[in-house]
Amino acid sequence: STSVVVAVSGVCDIPSSASSLGYGMNISDFDVCTFGGSITRNSSCEVICVEPEFHVSQDSTTSALTCPFGILLSPDLTCEAVCQDAPIVDNAFDLGHCRWTKSTEFCDLICAENYHAIEPENGKMQCLNGSWDYGEYGEMASPNWCRKDCVLPTKLGNAVILDSNDSTCV
Repeated sequence: STSVVVAVSGVCDIPSSASSLGYGMNISDFDVCTFGGSITRNSSCEVICVEPEFHVSQDSTTSALTCPFGILLSPDLTCEAVCQDAPIVDNAFDLGHCRWTKSTEFCDLICAENYHAIEPENGKMQCLNGSWDYGEYGEMASPNWCRKDCVLPTKLGNAVILDSNDSTCV
C-alpha cells in the first residue's frame, strides 16, 4: 500500500496594513495579531470596523481572519461609513442631531419656523455609506426641501386677486 503525505502549512500571514483588510477595518486585538505577522493554523484574529467613523453592515456574518488548513480566510465583514456631518438643507432648523447617523439609518428633517418639509417622504433623510441621500437632487449640497408656509390675509379688500401660482409657498 502507498501512503501520500500532504504538507499543510502551520501558519497564515496577516496582511501588512489595515487598508489590506478592507474599507474601514482594523484588527481588534494587537496583542494577539499584528499587521505583517502571522497566526497559527486553526486560530483566528478578530477584525472590527473603526468606530465611530464606520459601523458593521447588517449583511456581515463573520468578523475574524481564520487560518483553517494553513489558508488565510477573510471575514465576511463589511464596514460602512457614518454620516459624520449634518446634512445641508435650505431653510432647515439646526440639523446637528443628524451628525454621526449610521449608514442606511434615517434622521428627521426639522424645518425653520414658518417652513415645513415637502420632501423627503415623511421628512426622513437617509445616510448611505457616509453621504446624505439627496435623491433627485444628486450631489446638490442644499436641496429646497423646506418650503415657506403661506399666510393668507383674513380680510381681502376690493379687487384683490390671490396669485395661486406662487411656488415659494406650499
